[in-house]
Amino acid sequence: MNQDFFKNLKWFTRRLQESGQERRVQSYIVYGGESSQKRSDAHVLPWTRVWEVM
Repeated sequence: MNQDFFKNLKWFTRRLQESGQERRVQSYIVYGGESSQKRSDAHVLPWTRVWEVM
C-alpha cells in the first residue's frame, strides 16, 4: 500500500499532539481489497469489514 495514504493521518496525529490534547488516535484506512493489515501508522481494513470501526 502506498505510503501517501498515511500522510494525512500522520499529519493529523502530530497536530493533536502539538496542541497538548491528551487523546489517543486510532487511524484506519478502508480500501477495496480483501485482507486486513496492521501497519505502524494505521489499521487497514477492507470495505467489507468497515463495521469494525463503527
